[in-house]
Amino acid sequence: MNRAQRRKAGIKKKVPTYTFNQEQLYAEIKKGVEQYREGLKEEMGTQAIRVVIFASLLILRDKWGFGKKRLQDFMYEFAEQVECLKKGYVSLEDMINVIEEETGLNIKDLVKF
Repeated sequence: MNRAQRRKAGIKKKVPTYTFNQEQLYAEIKKGVEQYREGLKEEMGTQAIRVVIFASLLILRDKWGFGKKRLQDFMYEFAEQVECLKKGYVSLEDMINVIEEETGLNIKDLVKF
């Protein structure tokens, strides 16, 4: 296609062409798969947190009559605990141990991880 034909067709610039050897191609594919996997992992984690928070809010409202203020307080504290986990300030094991020590409730037997 010559310049006049490209102008008529509305093509402003040639599409760049890349040449990869097999190793480079596999590396690019692997990089793309890893990016997709990370995005999927983050999306699934977000979805899991949403399920837990919404189910908790519904239970607190239905069973114990929590109103707007107490539900907001719960959401704030929940988000704080999740952030502490993400930043590595505490581990899930630490949280489980605190609950067990302070209440005597052995949640390891109730919820299998």
